[in-house]
Amino acid sequence: MTAKNIFTMTDDGKAITKQIKSISNRLGNVRRDLAIVAANVIIHAVKHGNVTPATQLCDALEGMRVNDLRQWFIDFGPMIWVEKEVQTEDGKVKTVKQFGLDKDKVKELAKRDTAELATELRDNPFWIVKKEAAFKPFSLKAELNKLAKRAAARAKKADERDDLDGLHNLQAYIAGVAVQAEAIN
Repeated sequence: MTAKNIFTMTDDGKAITKQIKSISNRLGNVRRDLAIVAANVIIHAVKHGNVTPATQLCDALEGMRVNDLRQWFIDFGPMIWVEKEVQTEDGKVKTVKQFGLDKDKVKELAKRDTAELATELRDNPFWIVKKEAAFKPFSLKAELNKLAKRAAARAKKADERDDLDGLHNLQAYIAGVAVQAEAIN
């Protein structure tokens, strides 16, 4: 007997709740597994001097708080973030950023009991150590106001190298936007 695929397009509230519950249950397992794998990556780097699994895990997450995971590897493991020149297939040289190994941190971590270190790492996964930033919607008006204030402050310093053409137009535009927005409400 095969399980019925509950992930179909629907507008039915009960079906959507069932889909969300399924995702939540599976994510719990994935989080547990991810915490274990990330801890294993650090233990592997300490024991074998190999940071390749850290890159592989970050690549596998495809943008899901990867920078937080990278920082966690650096803060809790022996990894460092380095720039390295590599030759591309077309013979050009480009600079890439990747993990490197901090040999002093390897020595420091190697002194610790492996089981205790693994438990500490597993129990402090990257998504708990660094909370995700709160969502902040983009406001064009707020950004233009910040820009106008910076430009006006800079205009008071009177540096002849500055190009502030259009500052008055920007200020008038912002004032017009504010007037129009108030008129609409």
